[in-house]
Amino acid sequence: MKERLFQSLREQLAYEIMFVKNVSRVYRDAPKKVQIVDFEYRGMACRLVLNGVIMLETDKGETHIKSYHDLVQGLIQSNYAKKKVA
Repeated sequence: MKERLFQSLREQLAYEIMFVKNVSRVYRDAPKKVQIVDFEYRGMACRLVLNGVIMLETDKGETHIKSYHDLVQGLIQSNYAKKKVA
């Protein structure tokens, strides 16, 4: 189930969310046994990781992702934190 959500989130990143660029294909980190999607959001390097749970990793930290809404909120909050610090 989580793998299907992970694949769906990757597709949504690539085609639906504004300001997301350079979405990689899903790849595996064999030693850690995780699946990863790298992308950019408003010039910030981000990563979506499936390792039992789905995590959004940004320069501002990690966010547990359970839905499309969580992904969008995580991106918005990471961008807000970036602006606030700058």
